[in-house]
Amino acid sequence: MRPDALPKNGRDSWSFFYLSHMPFEDMRTTISSVPPGSIVLALALSQDVTGKYETTPEVVERLSRISTAPIFGSSPSLSDTGLSGAFYSTTSIMAQKQGN
Repeated sequence: MRPDALPKNGRDSWSFFYLSHMPFEDMRTTISSVPPGSIVLALALSQDVTGKYETTPEVVERLSRISTAPIFGSSPSLSDTGLSGAFYSTTSIMAQKQGN
C-alpha cells in the first residue's frame, strides 16, 4: 500500500490485535467474532502459549471455517487452507529482483 493511502487518524485509523499470547482455542473464539470491517493476517506459528503444537496450515484451515473476517497469508503452504487472499514471494523471485 502506498504511504499516502494509509489511514491517518480518527475512524480511518487501524487497530492491531495480536493473538500470539493466546491458546489456540482462545484464538478461534476471538476470530469467530471479530468486528465488521476486520481482516485477519495469518503469520507463521507452530506452538501456542500452552505448549500445544499445530502447523500454521492446520490453524488457518480451522480459522477459515469460523472467521467472520477474510483471512490473508503470505506463505504458499497456506494456499489450500481457505485464505481469502495472499502474497507469495518465492526465493527465485526474490533472487531475480535482487539481480535487477
